[in-house]
Amino acid sequence: MDYRKTKVESVASFLSLYFDEDHVLESIAYPSGILEDLVVEARRLVEKEPSSKNRILLAFLLLEKKDREGILILDDLAKHGDPKALYLLGECYLNGNVVHKDIDQALHLYELSAEKDDPMALTRLGISYTYGFGKEQDIEKAASFFQRAAQANHPVALYSLGVLYSSARYSQHDSKKAVDCFLRAAEQGSVEALSRLGRAYKYGEGVKQDYQKSFEYFEKAAQSEDVFSINNVGLYYERGLGVEKNIQKAVSYYEKGASLNYAPSLYHLAILHLEGLGVDRDFKKAFELLRRSADKNYPLSYYYLGQLYKEGKGVEKDDEKAFFCFKLASDNQIAHAKYELALLYRDGIGTERDIKIARKLLLESQRLGVVEAEDALKTL
Repeated sequence: MDYRKTKVESVASFLSLYFDEDHVLESIAYPSGILEDLVVEARRLVEKEPSSKNRILLAFLLLEKKDREGILILDDLAKHGDPKALYLLGECYLNGNVVHKDIDQALHLYELSAEKDDPMALTRLGISYTYGFGKEQDIEKAASFFQRAAQANHPVALYSLGVLYSSARYSQHDSKKAVDCFLRAAEQGSVEALSRLGRAYKYGEGVKQDYQKSFEYFEKAAQSEDVFSINNVGLYYERGLGVEKNIQKAVSYYEKGASLNYAPSLYHLAILHLEGLGVDRDFKKAFELLRRSADKNYPLSYYYLGQLYKEGKGVEKDDEKAFFCFKLASDNQIAHAKYELALLYRDGIGTERDIKIARKLLLESQRLGVVEAEDALKTL
């Protein structure tokens, strides 16, 4: 489960967040070098006051060390019905942490915790019913669990409920309610919700289309390295949507997305290198970026790789590889790839000549709007 991660550098700052600001343990990111000191401090706190909160802290830290003593502490607390201990124990069985992985036992523990309205356990069950994970898929039940957790403003529950409201699969499908959920989740620090708000304003889903607001939400999410948002900020700068056009900033965002190996960013950066926009024109660099994007099954990258193989730009000319790339792109309904593939079948380049297949592909590409296909059909 995803949580907003607050980074700390010291034992004192970790404990302050946990006790003074009441963060959930999973939401605190700390350097591994302070784990031993945290365990020592947690033991001291338990000896001074063996409260559930102190013991859960110690158990959590011990489990970070893969120490079975953490399970024993959670077991004892769970026997007394502590909802947080039940939830954390469920996490251990779900992930096979110190205990044998047992999804049924994990879900049972979540159910016991959910009976006491623990928001994270409720959210886990909602996710299970959403995707049929250990439970029969049931969107209505999933929504009921998310709604209960949302009452505690749990960010993942609010985000997940928003996703359900935005889905036609849910009987209560409502784009406006989805936006409301995303707004509440974003207020609780959900980066994913910021990204979904960017998308909502981009396409006018539940709100009036507004590229400027869309850009603002994507930009906020991009600051937390959400790759979908990083790529969209790049697109907005490249095309001047909701912000002044700035190719250099577009390149910067695409490069950041590419460094995170995000296929669309790799693709868009490659196209800029092909065209020499904001960067030096470099076919070899473009080829490498397209290859990395294609390795992640991004269809448009197959098409442009086919063009480079066909023309021998940035890579040695290879008709068979060009055919292979155009075929993959065509199978993914890339219109111009169907056209290029048709020409290869027509001329017997990179494959055996087959006029019947060429005609079929040309007709398909024509239906998809490739104007050149009409003239090519006349050559058959």
